[in-house]
Amino acid sequence: MAIEMHVPNKSYDGYYGGVRFHKGVGVFEDESMAEDLAKRYSYELVKVDGETESEVSVEAEVEAEDVEKPAPKKKSRKKASPKAGE
Repeated sequence: MAIEMHVPNKSYDGYYGGVRFHKGVGVFEDESMAEDLAKRYSYELVKVDGETESEVSVEAEVEAEDVEKPAPKKKSRKKASPKAGE
């Protein structure tokens, strides 16, 4: 069984304890290691039923791809004013 660790920094992306964290969430296969880290740093643990780290990360990537970003707004340009003497 896997266990998720939620850290206070929701924008944390990186590796800690050999586990990849994405948006402040890491999935541990080793529950004892997760419980030790959670107790040491007061992090939140959530039990995951039947999903492995790869399944959770694939689902997160699919959800991220589904969200469409709005097109950037085009900036209008000002017409150049005539220079003195023209």
